[in-house]
Formats: sequence, structure tokens, C-alpha cells
Amino acid sequence: MRTILLGLALSLVFAAPASAFFKCKSWVNLDDAGKRALLEQRIDQVVSGNVAKQYGVNKVNLRQCMERNIPGMRAQFDGICAEGASMQALNDQFDRYIWTCVGRRR
Repeated sequence: MRTILLGLALSLVFAAPASAFFKCKSWVNLDDAGKRALLEQRIDQVVSGNVAKQYGVNKVNLRQCMERNIPGMRAQFDGICAEGASMQALNDQFDRYIWTCVGRRR
């Protein structure tokens, strides 16, 4: 079951267009409202993806879980970028939030 959920989480992420991925160069130039808006946009893309429909993920629960985590995501993204990490580190962290929410909301 855990393997299926991991596959689902990864499929949700890879179903998004490349433009949806996070980049520190852009992230650090956003104000708080811009950071929240970017996270909400990315959450919208994940929740509305075809893979969520295919696996029957409860979109409302997934959205609520992801939105509850926005303050933590913002803080972690700020820290990751302050350390000079790569774009991949931001996207990996976002993936962990998806995994956590999908894992809780089977």
C-alpha cells in the first residue's frame, strides 16, 4: 500500500508542467503574499491533476491538508533557499508535503 501511495504522490508531481516547479531565484524575490499565491497555484495544479482523479484521491481533503501546511512550506523554502540549495531541493520538499497529505488521506 505504501508503494502505491508513493507512486501516486510522484505521479501527481510529475503531471504538473515544468513551469510549476519552484526555483530559489524566483522564490526569494517574492513577498509573503506572492509566496502564498505561488504555493496555492501549485496546490491547485496538484489537486486538479488527472492522476488525482484516476486514483480517487479525495481532492477536498488533499487541498485542506496542503493548505494547512503553507506556513511550514514557506518557512522551509526560505531556509532551503538561504542555504543556496538547488531547485530540486525545493521540489523534493514539496513532494514530501504531498506524500504526507496523500498518506493521511487514503
